[in-house]
Amino acid sequence: MRRSSPISLLGLAFIVFATLACMCSFLNPVSPLSITPENLPDAQAGSPYDTTISITRNRTPVGGVSVSAGSLPDGLELLHMEGESSARISGTPLQSGTYTFTISVRCLGTNTAGQSAEKEFTIIVSEPAQDDTLVFSPDELPDARAGDYYEASISISNNRTPPGGYSLAEGSLPPGLELEYVQEDYSARISGTPTEAGTFTFTLRVWCYGTMESGQTGEKPFTIVVTGPAQADALVFSPDELPDAHAGVYYEANIHVSNNSTPAGGYDLAEGSLPPGLQLEYVDADYSAWIYGTPTQAGTFPFTISVWCYGTQESGQTGEKQYTLVVAP
Repeated sequence: MRRSSPISLLGLAFIVFATLACMCSFLNPVSPLSITPENLPDAQAGSPYDTTISITRNRTPVGGVSVSAGSLPDGLELLHMEGESSARISGTPLQSGTYTFTISVRCLGTNTAGQSAEKEFTIIVSEPAQDDTLVFSPDELPDARAGDYYEASISISNNRTPPGGYSLAEGSLPPGLELEYVQEDYSARISGTPTEAGTFTFTLRVWCYGTMESGQTGEKPFTIVVTGPAQADALVFSPDELPDAHAGVYYEANIHVSNNSTPAGGYDLAEGSLPPGLQLEYVDADYSAWIYGTPTQAGTFPFTISVWCYGTQESGQTGEKQYTLVVAP
């Protein structure tokens, strides 16, 4: 009877082990990793960005996620904590462009058991958002005065196309003022002579040339404070009192005004009368008045001197002053 060889038994054991290993591998294969999403959302330069990459079908914890080829947009970074089945791309992209890169995933395990995978992604970063807010200048309008001519110009900046017109969206201008579009420099002009004092608040609207999508519009509230009409400065008469006179003795006194913006044009008796023998005369050489003569009657004589100054109906100053002239016997 022949006896089995030890070498043959060892070979048979090896064949059985290899067969079982193959059967286990066939019945329980290592599944490929899944990296999602299929595509990453677009970004915009200057705006915060955050998106998540998920890893599934991993048999062991995820040991690392990295960029193996290409690069992320400047300002973005890849964030992953060992053991987690997701990673984030987060930050604020700084520059527009198309950025293609490869994400590599490595799972924990031996060279045989540790799974790994790669996936290519693209992030498109668009141009930064433009601030379409129109800027009005000046920020505030100057005050006005009733009865005086007023003019103020308003313009805009940060506009892509020229302004096409201005209008009042709310409120009203002070009476006497009107809004006008100046096409030469695409500005608005508020001009006229306000007729009423008060505080007037209104909203100015502007629209710019362009399609419905690209044409900019804007509004800004303004206030114009209209003060009361200018009051002529009070004229100052000199002297404040006239010297006394004596009946039968020659008398002479000079009256003039100050605080006047234009020369005095004439003096008159507004009320009362001079003592008999005296008269009032305007001297244009120095724009003054003289009372002179020889009074013939003693007594106390009150009267009012009026003066007017050269100028238009609006700017010419006028004034009056009461005097009393005592004529002694």
